Amino acid sequence: MSWFAAVRAGYGAGLLFAPDLIVTLGTGHRPDPRTTAVARVLGARHLVQAAGTAGTPGRAVLALGAEADLVHGASMLLLAAWDRTRARTARTDAAAALSFALAGALLARHAPSTPQRPPRGGGVLASAAAWREAAAARLGRWLLPASLRQARD
Repeated sequence: MSWFAAVRAGYGAGLLFAPDLIVTLGTGHRPDPRTTAVARVLGARHLVQAAGTAGTPGRAVLALGAEADLVHGASMLLLAAWDRTRARTARTDAAAALSFALAGALLARHAPSTPQRPPRGGGVLASAAAWREAAAARLGRWLLPASLRQARD
């Protein structure tokens, strides 16, 4: 597992399994029940995204993840402006999401545009990695800026 996926998985696990602790450490305030529930959902999202970026993901996978984090961070900034009672928590979460977006975008710019092919007979994990790259490349044709798109052969 890459350092990036490991950090994301740790953050996601913390939000999922100890949301009150993570939110309290991040904001200085104990969360209300709704904030705790949302933190758990976001923790699950981070775990899924960590699994999707584990191993050696290609440019499209990392760039799509960065876009998801960017949208999440922007939505938290909007929440902070709209709901004053949750503003501190929303700004803290926006900072985390935008940090993941920046790291993902930087990693995407340096990732190979065409991921390495899995070895023959690599089994289920190699097939899953190949499927992940193909799906990200297809989605990226619609969603990603041209500078981060997977190169077409």
